Amino acid sequence: GLVRDRRPLGEDGDIDVGIFESDWRREALIELFTADPMFDLDLHPQSEKVGLRHRGGSPVDIFRFYEEDGRLWHDGVFVRWHNSPFQVVRRRIGRLEVPLPADADRYLTESYGDWRTRRPSFDAFTDDAPNIEVTWPEYQRMHFVRRAYQLLVRGDRAAAVRELTRAGEDRLSERVRSMSPTSPSGA
Repeated sequence: GLVRDRRPLGEDGDIDVGIFESDWRREALIELFTADPMFDLDLHPQSEKVGLRHRGGSPVDIFRFYEEDGRLWHDGVFVRWHNSPFQVVRRRIGRLEVPLPADADRYLTESYGDWRTRRPSFDAFTDDAPNIEVTWPEYQRMHFVRRAYQLLVRGDRAAAVRELTRAGEDRLSERVRSMSPTSPSGA
């Protein structure tokens, strides 16, 4: 969003911050944000990521970039993403000066594919992201089910069925497919 639109994306629900492994101090981050009354920690036992929620509402994910097999990786809870190694430079975007990959085009293409085209429904936790590796398939299936529920609440049964099918929930997708279009419960 900052590179393409010169502002954060309205549809993006969080702020992501990456730290190179050489500078990564997870315990120091936890101590720092535990002491700050404006943040609540959101830690997960399966991930090194430090999740935060600002009391003003914004979720913040702080993750480490680590090298493995010539790639830089960063982890979520049930997936991880890879990029080519990159350098960070400070760039002026509007009135802000922000640290970004020096070759932002390559980084964004590796992460999002065609990043120049807006895709409000892009989901970095699915095969929408070209650089993804699933590390916990069962949790990813739950992600698809959660997305299906959100789509169903919005009235998009066809999209909900697609997400349930991706989750391997064939019986449930058939049930949603056969629901009455006027009733969310199908009754």
